[in-house]
Amino acid sequence: MPSYELTCIFHPSLSTDEVSALVDRVESEIAVHGTVSSKDLWGRMRLAYPIQKVMEGTYVHYVIDVPGQTIALIERWLHLQESVIRHLIVKGVVAYEKAPQSIAQGVRERPTYTPRTEVATEEVATEEVATEEVA
Repeated sequence: MPSYELTCIFHPSLSTDEVSALVDRVESEIAVHGTVSSKDLWGRMRLAYPIQKVMEGTYVHYVIDVPGQTIALIERWLHLQESVIRHLIVKGVVAYEKAPQSIAQGVRERPTYTPRTEVATEEVATEEVATEEVA
């Protein structure tokens, strides 16, 4: 079965107990169709823009293994839940073989700089000749 990532934003009016109950309900709904590989409660955070006149929500991130045909059923079920103000399902959890190298880690190689002394002396010589002709 392919892996998917599911992120849900729950309404901020829910108490801690109600959030944990809703997390368990979402987990049990997914378990009907597949399995939940991992669950991560990100906590209450401010939204980038208002959703349903709300400026913050409780974020929960799941990694799930379900068949592709059941994604539409899970999305429909999440749509019908009044406490879920937004959700997103993305296909695939990519395992990288090699960690990406960043410039901040100093991995980037720079070519060594070697000044061209021959070209510089020729330009200086032609400038001297030009100034002598003008005088």
